[in-house]
Amino acid sequence: MGIFDFFNNKKKENARQEQLRLQQEYKRRVEEQRRLAEQRKQEEQQKREESFLSNFEFDSTCHQRYENNKPVRGLQVCLRHIKISKNINGCSGYQLKAGDGYILTATNGDTGQAHFAPKPMRVVKFSDSEILLKGYCVSAQTPFGWQDVDLSDYGFSIILDKGSIQKCVLHLYDRNVDLEYQRTSQLTALFSKDELKSIIAILSDISYIFWGSDRLVGGRSEKMKSRLFSYAGIFGYYYEEEYAYGKVSDITDNNIASHYVLVKLSMSDDSHRRNVVRDLADNWSDVLQVIFNLELDDNEAGNRLKKMESNIQTVTKAIEKLSGKNCKKPSNPLKVHPKKVSYNPFNITEDLKLSEGRAIPDITDVFARELVPMLASNQHSSDESRDIVANYVLSMIKSYYDNAGFVPMLIVDQITGQVNQVAEMVQRVSYNPYSSLKEYILSKIYK
Repeated sequence: MGIFDFFNNKKKENARQEQLRLQQEYKRRVEEQRRLAEQRKQEEQQKREESFLSNFEFDSTCHQRYENNKPVRGLQVCLRHIKISKNINGCSGYQLKAGDGYILTATNGDTGQAHFAPKPMRVVKFSDSEILLKGYCVSAQTPFGWQDVDLSDYGFSIILDKGSIQKCVLHLYDRNVDLEYQRTSQLTALFSKDELKSIIAILSDISYIFWGSDRLVGGRSEKMKSRLFSYAGIFGYYYEEEYAYGKVSDITDNNIASHYVLVKLSMSDDSHRRNVVRDLADNWSDVLQVIFNLELDDNEAGNRLKKMESNIQTVTKAIEKLSGKNCKKPSNPLKVHPKKVSYNPFNITEDLKLSEGRAIPDITDVFARELVPMLASNQHSSDESRDIVANYVLSMIKSYYDNAGFVPMLIVDQITGQVNQVAEMVQRVSYNPYSSLKEYILSKIYK
């Protein structure tokens, strides 16, 4: 072998070694990227777990016991408060490493006593449909001192459907027993899944009819739309939270789904929810009156609502069923006798014929420019604010009277409605002993 062959072979060997080095470097980088990606995935998974589980609470209203996968003892209707907390500083009765896993507790809603002893657990499964935690071996305090106890016989599942909690299950593996906790038994629910979907859809349709109505002036179309959004949200709460049929966002549009988030927050307060349900029939009676008024004459909103009579009746019956109260039947304003008063300086009239074609547009921006500075500069009592608002309304009514020679009650409704809307931008004004600004104004005019 000549000297040139030696150098050529050496060059080839160096090239082969460099190629091997590059391949190894490439594999190392791929493995490093895989490791970092896996680490990020684990970190993201841990964040998801902690976000969901660190302050997990579930109020069960009933539970069913299963032995060997068969239901026994019947459905137990009783309140249980189930809670999962991040293990930050351990748990009384156990020697635990801080930060290791979670602590499962449950409280009897009737007695306030623990439903079972706290159970340290770790996450063994986390998916979109189920989160499973299992116990593990710990050192527990017993009458005989600290003893090693195997808690792996216990497991706890959170069953999900599209992010909504369907139920929770406590597993007693060694006895082949499951305790299935539910919010409300769907078998005893006031409404079926399809019934609630239909009610929410009807309320949605009515809300947009109100929104597009040219007969609801002075911001009332927006107010009535929002009101119907809230009613849809109330039934949505039962659909998603009480009966766990699914997520409201899957059966409504984005507008109602966004509004539902606020309704859900308010309905989660037991006291507020009871008040809302209690007043539901009376509040829906006001909506029925608006519907009736729109149906009285030829207009697009009224004609569409006439075609929905059976659907409106469906909602009315559902509200009566939920609230336990009957809704008031609408009264015909054409048959209402005007009030007889001895002093009516602005010639306020309830004659509907004189109201035809007379409506003021939405001029809340004008009212705001004039009224808001007066209210904002008032540093005195709420009574003075009330009089500022009332005197402003009286000046608007007088201005209308000076031009027309009379004032339809419709105009009084619209002026007081828009002015009150502006006043609430600054502060909430009470008109006690009268229930509204309109009643307070009429008391000052007629006397």
